[in-house]
Amino acid sequence: HRMAAGDAKTGMREDDAVSFSGDEDEDASMDAGGIDAEDVAALLDEREAAAPDEPLSLATVARRNLPDDFLELAEPEAIARAVAKLDQVRLDRCRLASFVGGMSVEVRVASFANVTALYLQRNRLTSTRGVDGTTLPRLRFLALQGNRLRAVAELGTLPNLALLDLSENPRLGRLDELVASMPSSMRFLRCVGCGCATDGDYRAALVASLPRLKRLDGVDVTGRERDDAMAAFGEDEDE
Repeated sequence: HRMAAGDAKTGMREDDAVSFSGDEDEDASMDAGGIDAEDVAALLDEREAAAPDEPLSLATVARRNLPDDFLELAEPEAIARAVAKLDQVRLDRCRLASFVGGMSVEVRVASFANVTALYLQRNRLTSTRGVDGTTLPRLRFLALQGNRLRAVAELGTLPNLALLDLSENPRLGRLDELVASMPSSMRFLRCVGCGCATDGDYRAALVASLPRLKRLDGVDVTGRERDDAMAAFGEDEDE
């Protein structure tokens, strides 16, 4: 289990942890000689925004998910083998603009074949290219909130994806494309802050298209809601 090691090394903030309970942190102030926590966060965000994109690489995956003492002594082949054994991978806040640039298909497939949970929140991704069933055949949990996503078509190829957070992607505006991109295995989904979430048909369309969906945006899907959604969207239109 590598998540704890990764958190300790990078000082991950708890507000990045994906939660499907709908609870949010409310503690927003810090009094330390007049320093305001929001001002500090804004300064850090400005510095982060000015930094260049970071390509996806084996070195980045290893640095974020393997212990420092191991990396200092291990040969490249041993590091690659250790990465290939990871079942949870943290790549949040890595300034990634793409999940394909910097790694060959062969290396990506070898590195992520056993991953069941992938954290990609707070990056600069505009699409989910590379986040697919070929690269991540066992993936069940995916965090993508706070990116710049416009399309997520590849997610439909993930056969085991059950928990997905797409929140805070305002450029994700096409409801029909979102519905078509969701795998039938989906059980828990968050899209708060996405452009398509303002569509009047948003909730009913997703409930009707995802037979296993239990909770959407923190709200349980009821039997009555599913019946109503299926009545409205469950039948293919021939017209």
